[in-house]
Amino acid sequence: MPTQRSKPTLNFRPCRTDAELAAYARLTSLAFGRTQSEAADWLKARKPQDIRVLTNAPRTRRTPERKPLVLHGVEMDPGVCAGLITIPMGQYFGGVPIPLTGVAAVAVGPESRGRGLAGEMMRRALREMRERETPLSGLYAATHRLYRSVGYEQAGHRYEGRLSLWRLSELVSRQSAKTSRLIVRPAVDADRPRIEAAYRHFAAANNGSMDRGEYLWNHIRGTAPDPSRAFLIEDPHAKPDARVVGWAFISQPAAPRPPLPAAAGPNKHEVFVHDMGALTPQAAERLWGFFAGFATIATDLVFFAGPAHPLLMLLPEQIYALTLRDHWMIRLVDLVRAIERRRFPLGLRASVRLNVRDDVIRANAGGWKLSVEGGRARVKRDTPSARSSVELSVGTLAAVYSGYLSPIQLAQVGQVRAPAAAIASLASIFAPAHGPPSMSEMY
Repeated sequence: MPTQRSKPTLNFRPCRTDAELAAYARLTSLAFGRTQSEAADWLKARKPQDIRVLTNAPRTRRTPERKPLVLHGVEMDPGVCAGLITIPMGQYFGGVPIPLTGVAAVAVGPESRGRGLAGEMMRRALREMRERETPLSGLYAATHRLYRSVGYEQAGHRYEGRLSLWRLSELVSRQSAKTSRLIVRPAVDADRPRIEAAYRHFAAANNGSMDRGEYLWNHIRGTAPDPSRAFLIEDPHAKPDARVVGWAFISQPAAPRPPLPAAAGPNKHEVFVHDMGALTPQAAERLWGFFAGFATIATDLVFFAGPAHPLLMLLPEQIYALTLRDHWMIRLVDLVRAIERRRFPLGLRASVRLNVRDDVIRANAGGWKLSVEGGRARVKRDTPSARSSVELSVGTLAAVYSGYLSPIQLAQVGQVRAPAAAIASLASIFAPAHGPPSMSEMY
């Protein structure tokens, strides 16, 4: 009986074997400048269900014989040709965390690039997220063109901040009468739940902050041989569950990063802040005083914070410099869930009709009526109207959703089309009441 074979196909699925993990580790090592052993160790620390690979494998009925896959006129070798990891987490918008699947380590083999594999893999990943009813997806993009083509858009920034510790020590008192009752001490493992609870309180007031899971908290804590050190600020007079009012995760590399001024001397280094926050003005003042205490042994404080980070407002002078490092992007995977789970100003009552383009997740496309009242939104199917609907892509809607750009701004560059009244209504709904979107984490 002749062999029955179907067309060879690309399969997108969880990583199943050690051989597939090793193949994906090779791709990530080539993409991100790691050794293969470093890449393998990093991937082994991930949960198996979060690793996805794109494989070239024929579907055969009666024989394991492989038929080569031809993509864009080029024959491809069987096996793992691309992969990514997914990270379950959330992101704060409107004061509440919205479930989000982060995407990282998107890698395609050098021999397979330029054939549309990354785009095909992302489309399959997004459809899988949709099946799981995930409202949002987010990522840091090595190339914006690729991710815009599948519905992601810029939604915020990540900045690196730097200030002179000596200058800080001149301006900030290490302890004043207002902060004298606050205690600063090294954190221990038992403090983790209280620090994480304090962080969630802080994050809720800032658009774009991450709702951290195990992946991000482990990244902040670091691992051997270079873990960060955690310190907390306590108010001993507060209720036990509210005593943590500030925190900082720091590291002090033994060798300074160039360039440092020659006057710094051989024993000077930089202090890196992996995370920081404060819940009261007194705690914020005490935190800056804590950092100022490093002035005798270190040159600069390096941190990550957006231009509107509230802690920067308490510095007596603008002694810091911010450098834009990254743009992060989000995507509305489930338009209805993403909008209805978000929160809006309590006093706002508004409605607008939308006509959304989405070529990847067709369930998002078409006409919608968005109504907001009492801080909550309702999204229902509607018939699009050229006279009254706001026409935009799902990517453009992501930029509006985060508060990154207003529909008024986007209309100026042709990304939004609608009558002025409809644009104004959409702008009022998504006005960034919790500040411009920003985050400090990299994932």
